[in-house]
Amino acid sequence: MRLLPAMERAIIRISLGLEEWRFKVFKLLFVSVLLISVNTAGIRAAKYPFPEKLDELLRNRIKAADYSGDIKVGNEYIYSRKALPLFYEKRAYMPAWLEDNGSLSKISYDLIKALKDSYVEGLKPSDYHIDKIESLVKYISEKNTRADLSKILVVTDILLTDAFLLYSAHLVSGKVNPETIVSEWIAVKRERDLMEVLEKALEDKNIRRSLAELLPDYREYSRLRDTVKKYGKISDAGGWQKIPPGKTIKPGEADPRIPAIYERLSMEKVFKGKREDVDIYDSILQREVEDFQRRYGLEVTGEIDTPALNAMNVSVGERVKQIRVNLERWRWLPQDLGDSHVIVNIAGFELEVIDDKKKIMDMRVIVGRDYRRTPVFSDRITYLVFNPYWHVPHNIAVQDIIQKVLNDREYLSKQNMKVFQGKGKNAIEIDPGTIEWDKLNADNFPYGLRQEPGPLNALGKVKFMFPNKFNVYLHDTSSPELFVKNIRTFSSGCIRIEKPLELVKYLMNWKGNEMDEMLRVSVDKKVKLPVPVPIHILYWTAWADENGGLNFREDIYKRDDKLYKSLEEDYRKK
Repeated sequence: MRLLPAMERAIIRISLGLEEWRFKVFKLLFVSVLLISVNTAGIRAAKYPFPEKLDELLRNRIKAADYSGDIKVGNEYIYSRKALPLFYEKRAYMPAWLEDNGSLSKISYDLIKALKDSYVEGLKPSDYHIDKIESLVKYISEKNTRADLSKILVVTDILLTDAFLLYSAHLVSGKVNPETIVSEWIAVKRERDLMEVLEKALEDKNIRRSLAELLPDYREYSRLRDTVKKYGKISDAGGWQKIPPGKTIKPGEADPRIPAIYERLSMEKVFKGKREDVDIYDSILQREVEDFQRRYGLEVTGEIDTPALNAMNVSVGERVKQIRVNLERWRWLPQDLGDSHVIVNIAGFELEVIDDKKKIMDMRVIVGRDYRRTPVFSDRITYLVFNPYWHVPHNIAVQDIIQKVLNDREYLSKQNMKVFQGKGKNAIEIDPGTIEWDKLNADNFPYGLRQEPGPLNALGKVKFMFPNKFNVYLHDTSSPELFVKNIRTFSSGCIRIEKPLELVKYLMNWKGNEMDEMLRVSVDKKVKLPVPVPIHILYWTAWADENGGLNFREDIYKRDDKLYKSLEEDYRKK
């Protein structure tokens, strides 16, 4: 995969405020931007102690590049190959990172430090020319000949500018475009004018603050990034040792693995009363095991069973990978989630309602099977449907229901389903007994199936609508017993929720018996929300809770590895 052009499109999109952007479609919209008038007011000419004028060297270095291809400085490719020339043109090609005496400015060293610390954000310092920049800084410090030094300073200035723009773009909207690796993922990314950010950072002489202001402004992101150094230190120290397999350890039992389990859990969380000199599974350790099971999405048995041991034995390196990919996912979110909003974590099987930055409601959810995955996107809940019909999607009808009818000719009547031919008002109900079901297939199914409201209806008593291209929505369920399962991938893509009536009351702001009356008399009744509420369907396999405890979940759709590989790819020409 050739990443350089893709990153360039990302930088241009963010820097110039383009509204539509896809990696597959690259439109040369930057042409109009190059017509921006050059404003050099306030950029004063510095008198550098060199025979050559650095601004002329910069101009010649950049103008000599082939703008239809790639800009290359030594062995380093410049990734902001459209934004960088425009940046220097606007400042009359005056260096951005040098003092008047020709030395590197303090903020250049601040940027170098920030680039080296980019791992805290789950990113790679090597993506930002850091090795080359540091070698150039060392060369400069050795006070080589002035003629040679002039050229080195120009190269260093260009690389620092490119590094700032590239790193800033990654902080604002991520290094990876999710739609290139997951088709059912739509990102609504944040946007910033990065050249404006750079110019202000140089003017204020505060690189750290300027970069910090680009980070996702979510407490959840901050809490997760705070774990990077902690788990990095554990990894640098050799990580945790694997605990040998064996029989389930129940509270009160003795087992030679107990000291190792104490040690393993205490590496993640310091707790009082831990004793590594005994082999009894006591109440202190049981409390920590139960907390571990909760944080890792396991069944909370209080026993040290096989699932718990397997989770404990996942290496710290693998956990750091999970942290990194989930930090990247936060960078794909919109700037504002909404003062009041609903969040669904697909991998966590959970829904939360946030009001004024506080969680006021949560509940379990059921999501799509692996072959009918629930997509990731943001939208707004605009209306509800009480006692809804379930219009069976075509793919479910041909892939599931035809076979069920062939197995049981009474299946449709037992499920309170009707068959229609035609669409809308012109649809005619058909007697299913007159249909030759054995001759139907995906290419030959001219019917629509509708399940009537009632206790068997797959959508339950209400569905929550936010029209989207995936035809996905929240709804009640006729199978609430599935919520007790630990892994809840049972749907065909839509999201079944545990407490639908509580969510209705919140969204509609109903205080009395309005809902009871609505459910009693209505059939497929649409009701608009007083105010549309944003909903964000997300996919987190790692997050830090309010107490700083790190939570992990199984990567049910096997998305983490693909994203991690993309994060690890170098931004170098291949």
